[in-house]
Amino acid sequence: MIRRIPRTLVAGLATGVVLLAGGAQAKFSPATTACAKQAISTRKACMLTASVATCKSEFETAYASCFAAGAGVDCATTCEGDRASCENPVQAAERSCVHGCGAALAPAAKACNGDLTCVTAAKATFSACKTSCAQQAVPGILQCRSAFGTCIAQCPNL
Repeated sequence: MIRRIPRTLVAGLATGVVLLAGGAQAKFSPATTACAKQAISTRKACMLTASVATCKSEFETAYASCFAAGAGVDCATTCEGDRASCENPVQAAERSCVHGCGAALAPAAKACNGDLTCVTAAKATFSACKTSCAQQAVPGILQCRSAFGTCIAQCPNL
């Protein structure tokens, strides 16, 4: 849970960059750009008071509506679904990796027998392990977001 807020912030920033820029190829209309910025702002505010799942669902609906009715919304919804399908296995692997880090922390801390220097070292090892897990996930996430940027650039704008 310690990683939830920083990961959310990083994901939000990366999402904003991809959703508004979509790599170099996305050229959104002023109306679509303004709508997407509003959807991102609303999501950030939501994250302060609601669950990640609620905010994500509301954001995806709001973001898709930033594209032309019918084909544009359908296209954006498909792109969002494809991105989720791409990112889910990468995120699951990261969670599994972090779980392994946590599984190693408890016995290491217990073996310290109250020695604060030892416990601090065990926690530092756990933190480094989690960081390594996150770094391993980055290439996969970036690949998914790049594909999303290419996809969303094809969607009809408002």
